[in-house]
Amino acid sequence: MRQRSAGIPWRALAAAGLTALLPGAGQLLLGAWVRGGLLLGGTAALATLAGLAWRQERAAVLVLALRPSTLLLALCLNAVLALVRWLVIADAFRLGRQRLPHTTARWRRRSQAFAAAGLAALLIVASVPHMLAGYYTYELYVLLVTVFPEQRPATALTAPASQPRPSRKPLPTPPPAVPTPSSPLAGGGLPPLDELPNRFPLPPPRPTPTPQLSPTPSTEPAPTPEPPPPSPLDPALADRRIAVLLLGSDAGPGRSGARTDSIILAVLELDTGRAGLFSVPRNFVGVPLPDELAASFPDGRWPQLLNALYSYASRYPERFPGAPDPGAAALKGAIGKLTGVPVDYYALVDMAGFVRVVDALGGVTIDVPKPVTTWLSPPAPGEDWAYYEIPAGRQHLNGHQALAYARSRTGTSDYDRMYRQRCLLGALRRQADLPTILLAFPALTEALQDTVRTDVPLDALPHLVELALAVSPERVVTIGFVPPTYVSGWTTGRYPIPNLSLIQQVVSAALSIDGLPDELASSSVDLPSACSWQE
Repeated sequence: MRQRSAGIPWRALAAAGLTALLPGAGQLLLGAWVRGGLLLGGTAALATLAGLAWRQERAAVLVLALRPSTLLLALCLNAVLALVRWLVIADAFRLGRQRLPHTTARWRRRSQAFAAAGLAALLIVASVPHMLAGYYTYELYVLLVTVFPEQRPATALTAPASQPRPSRKPLPTPPPAVPTPSSPLAGGGLPPLDELPNRFPLPPPRPTPTPQLSPTPSTEPAPTPEPPPPSPLDPALADRRIAVLLLGSDAGPGRSGARTDSIILAVLELDTGRAGLFSVPRNFVGVPLPDELAASFPDGRWPQLLNALYSYASRYPERFPGAPDPGAAALKGAIGKLTGVPVDYYALVDMAGFVRVVDALGGVTIDVPKPVTTWLSPPAPGEDWAYYEIPAGRQHLNGHQALAYARSRTGTSDYDRMYRQRCLLGALRRQADLPTILLAFPALTEALQDTVRTDVPLDALPHLVELALAVSPERVVTIGFVPPTYVSGWTTGRYPIPNLSLIQQVVSAALSIDGLPDELASSSVDLPSACSWQE
């Protein structure tokens, strides 16, 4: 029995196991002080640097993780570290094997088989963290290159990179949009969507001015230092603002087309550090249209409900050449004119995508001020209509319940629904911490790949996230442009006509250094506490 025990390389396996847990520990156990000290010191140094970087520069680490080139480099480094770890474990095992006593050939063969199995198990266990890291890194890489375009699309709504957008100027205050008997906003209600014109008169091309060449100076100019390379966000930052239009589509089984029932403009003002989430009612009528469509409608305004503009513009892609999504391009232009803030990017998610994202995050916990009861149409193929009852009080909602809460108008109104949508955004933002995101990462990336569309360019995404992470939640205000405050009139069908001058005034004030004045603050909601819960 003693010979049999002596032939089993317990010491070698123990040293290899220690090294698998902490590189260099097994070598120190076997007396290889220099080798073990170097390995242990190098491991400690790398761990310390990684911990300090995450603790002190967490935002910078997250921003770097949003670069595909960084992710590819991380994949290669992870593979190299896995190989080095294997070699270090094998080295500790080899050192332990050298000190085994001599045994008979029979027991030596058995011990070798046992040692090989034990070493293989240790190598597999040591590979698990590297396999997980590689999986997460690869999934993030696929998400980035799938959802985000490689470069900013050149559309009529965005200036090319070589010609920055003009500095922000106050828009002229339009006259109140009060319907008149001759206006399409009054009288016999709204014309059906199919009766709108199917062709647009194309405006004549503008003559291109011939550039005048200035005389060449006789003396050579002094060399000037090369400017820093332009940032992908430079065109969008020309007015010192970033504006992203967040759209929720009702596209689903049994629905023709898509209506944008959720319209929220997220704006970050760089000079003041303030940000705003501005909810626009889906039933606004008379919203000013972008230049591509304005000439085709009286007064350049959309005579239908705002949520129908997306489907209508999607039928005429030639009006928005180069735009990957003509409907979103039309809404970007319309919301820009409505709020006085040029919209840089958009992101659109449908009902099925919202359900999958909430479920991937493990649901959302909110304080429900009033009970909600509603029927919900199927967000995904194969589902049926379902009835939901959400009582008042603190509730933890799954994806379908959260969608029912966000879409319900039973016994309430569009404007109550807008408030609930903003509340859910605030609650999700608070509860989506790093551990939750890591646990939900596989399902979350799959849901985002399938259901999100955006024109945020891939190379601009890290800069955009860096700016967003720098905003304190206390400096974010959410406002809903709901009646009667933000309405200048009503159509015959009792649809609200937006008060453009007041809306633009409130947006400008909300993003200013002083924030909203007291008389307008009642229309805002504090984002950190809206519909969320506090420990």
